[in-house]
Amino acid sequence: MILLDSKGRINLVNAEIERLSGCRRDELLGCPLEAILPDGIASATSFIRHHQDGSSVPVVIRKTRLRAGNEDFQLATIIDISTRDCKEAHLRLRDLEEHQDFVATLTHDLKAPLIGTDRVLELMVKESAGPLSEEQKTCLMQLKQSNADMLNLVQNLLDVYRLHKEPLDMESEIVDMKEQAALVKEQLRIYGEIEDVRIEIEFKGKNHKIEANAFSVRRILMNLIGNAIKFGPPGSTVIVRGRRQAGWYVLEVTDQGTGIPADELKKIFDRFRRGREGLRHESSTGLGLYLCKKLIEAHGGTIGCRSRTGSDTTFVARLPVKQSTPSS
Repeated sequence: MILLDSKGRINLVNAEIERLSGCRRDELLGCPLEAILPDGIASATSFIRHHQDGSSVPVVIRKTRLRAGNEDFQLATIIDISTRDCKEAHLRLRDLEEHQDFVATLTHDLKAPLIGTDRVLELMVKESAGPLSEEQKTCLMQLKQSNADMLNLVQNLLDVYRLHKEPLDMESEIVDMKEQAALVKEQLRIYGEIEDVRIEIEFKGKNHKIEANAFSVRRILMNLIGNAIKFGPPGSTVIVRGRRQAGWYVLEVTDQGTGIPADELKKIFDRFRRGREGLRHESSTGLGLYLCKKLIEAHGGTIGCRSRTGSDTTFVARLPVKQSTPSS
């Protein structure tokens, strides 16, 4: 394994890297990665050059982005595939990656017709094509929400694929969390009406601006609020709260559902994880909360959950408020 700092310099290596490269640890620290890995870590496969005999060892590279405080790091896991068994494993891994690429391409191609359908349904619900009876309007609203659910599932699948394919590119800007919550509330309005669940926004203070990636913030809010509507009983309320607190922006989403059992809480953010309640919802892939966690951690934040069986459930996300963010 190799740990790289934000400038691509080697901060840490293990004994296996010393063996493959023929260099001592103290010779590698502070050097650019290209000193032993000429192709860097831009691709999934490369080779390590042995400094003593000039030989090259084929390797598979797995990358993980890490953040500690204000510092960004990359952890590169290097797997020697020079042996026969490892080569076979590499072929299986390549087949798996090709399968994942195919699924991602197919999923991406599904977006365009879904977006087109959503726009047509929006025009029809607004009676742009002529007046509708209440029954017709209700049916169209339900159809529009089903289409929106499918579009959200497709986007979640694409986001998760990108998370594992390459490090997140988080282009930051000044984002008003209260405004983003209001936008997502409007996007989920029809869903809330169909499920008979109200959405209330309670943001304390005047300043709700942070430095973050706006698209990711909307994805986080969409998944957390949509999840709360899904598990809230008819006639209940989803409450979205936001505030600044000691260098953090704290976002809370509370539903009035039946709670989450203690044995499921520990795995609630796992990929493809669906609890007993989630299995009742066909539109759930178990990716929403996993994606939220990954996006929040990419911002240097954290997310947790407070719940117990028979009680409300609250998801609490904390995003750092950077010094460059306006204080008023």
